[in-house]
This record gives sequence, structure tokens and C-alpha cells, in this order.
Amino acid sequence: MSADSSAARLAQTPPATSPFDIVRAAFVELAVTDLAASERFYADLLGMIVSARSDDAVFLRGWEERGHHSLILRRSAPGRPATASRLGFRVRSEAELDRAAEHFSGQGLTTRWIQAGSDPGMGRSLRVWDPFGYPLEFFYAIEQFETQHQRFDLHRGAPLLRFDHLNLHSPRVEDTFRFWLGLGFRCSEYISTDDAATEQITGAWMLRKPTVHDVALTAGTGPRLHHCAYWVAEPGGVMRA
Repeated sequence: MSADSSAARLAQTPPATSPFDIVRAAFVELAVTDLAASERFYADLLGMIVSARSDDAVFLRGWEERGHHSLILRRSAPGRPATASRLGFRVRSEAELDRAAEHFSGQGLTTRWIQAGSDPGMGRSLRVWDPFGYPLEFFYAIEQFETQHQRFDLHRGAPLLRFDHLNLHSPRVEDTFRFWLGLGFRCSEYISTDDAATEQITGAWMLRKPTVHDVALTAGTGPRLHHCAYWVAEPGGVMRA
């Protein structure tokens, strides 16, 4: 990539001053066609902890996590396919939710307040459909547990320790990249096409927490969740998974 290319200039654009303070990517909700089979996969095979159940959902967390859940499995409506329903982000304080609502409303985006207690362990949250069709949700308050990281007698499966990041497929990577820059995300690395005359960003890794990334963007059919990722303790955990 040429350092003077339009793709390089975009990738090196400093993030905007954050209109509200996002701490990190924090959870995902998956609509599943077989709730019991999905719970067995995540709880028994991958080793996640079940925090709560409702008539149509299971709430799970990793062994290192204190927050009530980082994965929600919800039974999809009859005849509907498996989908990613919500992509959750934690903000710095309760007041940041009001700033987020003002920011997104000012952009003409559809928003909806979700009352505290609508999901077990959760305070109020703000649901937003971004310009590309991704269902985002922002929250601050969540019930806290003691970490189970050192309860080796209870570990099973991999086990999964904590939520790490989301990877989103987008047919408009550069536009999506600009959207996340506008929320104060920084770019840690990127890839692009080779032709200097038509060079475009085809993948980007963006962050708020001090690690490699919270959100990865890759070119593809979308809006679509490509994957959500969890940490394991050591390389052998990947083999166990």
C-alpha cells in the first residue's frame, strides 16, 4: 500500500472525539433454532457458566467474567433462521447512555430504550440500528458475580474465559470504518486491495479497550456477524475446544 493512497489516508485518520464513552464490546445475542442443543454446545462443550434462564433464553458468561452475561441464546421464532440479534457494548457511566441517545438521534438513526430488568441482570439499555443495518445495543449497569477463574474443580470444556471481540462482514467496509471512527474507535491494523488506482480498505481492526481490537470489519455480504470471539487461558484450550 502506498503511504499516500486514499486508503492509507483513511486508515490513518485519527478517531473523532468520542460523542459518548464506549468501554468495550461486551456481549452478543444469538437467535437459535434449537435452544437446548445450543446450551449444550456453549455450556457443556465450551464450558461457559449459565447465569440465568428464562422461558425462551439462556444467559451465559465466561469463567473470568464478573458481568452477568456476555452471550444470550434466545429461541428464534418458528420457521425463522438462526441470526445475530444484538451486538452489545458497555459504556463508561449511566450518563453516557443519554449522550449516546442524543448522538444517534441527531444522525437520524432509529433508537429504542430497553427498560432495566427486561433481561436478567441488566440495567436500562439503548438499542440502535446503525446506517448499515447492524443491531447495536449500549448499556452500563449489569449485575456482578465473583469471578470463577480459579475454580479449577468446576472448569469444563475449553473453558472460555471472557468475551473479546466481534467481526462484522460489510459490503461497504470504508463507510463502516468511518462510522466506527466517529464513535471514537482507533484502527490498530488494516488490509487493502493492491491496485494503487482503485485501492480500497477490505479489512480493519478497531478498538476502544487497550487490546488488539473490539470490532473487526471485513469485506463480505452483510450486514452479517462473521464471528464473536472468546479468550481461553492457554494454547491447549484451543485444542480442547
